[in-house]
Amino acid sequence: MHASVIILVIVYTLFLLYVYIRYNLDEKNKNIDIELYRNKLEISPAEASYLVDKNCNSLNIILADILTLINKNYIKMQIVGEGKDRDYIFTKQQNVQNIHIKSHEMGSFRLFFREREQVSLKEYIKEIKLNNKILQELELKTASIKADIEIELEKQGIIDKTAERKLFKFNSFSIKLIII
Repeated sequence: MHASVIILVIVYTLFLLYVYIRYNLDEKNKNIDIELYRNKLEISPAEASYLVDKNCNSLNIILADILTLINKNYIKMQIVGEGKDRDYIFTKQQNVQNIHIKSHEMGSFRLFFREREQVSLKEYIKEIKLNNKILQELELKTASIKADIEIELEKQGIIDKTAERKLFKFNSFSIKLIII
């Protein structure tokens, strides 16, 4: 009885070691060098934050896309006030062609402005905190934006769904071994 338990523990440990080495699950390698990716590939800050944490904050993804669009001159930003009274005013640029906008950036753009020409960051955050319906809409639409980001990263070859499926298969197998 004891020998079979010891053999199962050894087999399970060897299996975990194999998966660890084979799929490089070292925690040190999870820290992605964002600047390296940004220099070699055409990824936005929202895509980089998604690579670091798939469950990243919805508002952070939207604001990362907004900052990317500021950099691409689709949006103009003004800083108003100083210290604790500082606010950021975002204004749509007129007559701009959206040829170079990725789908998730356009989704963030529409969600942020919502048919308005100008948005104050303080007012936007206040709207989200006070109106539960807007918060739910933000979370729902951000899920779609995250899916667009994932598709964009797959197109660029940065993430690989087949490797994730293989890893899931091995994880489910290890759970079965624990139960046995």
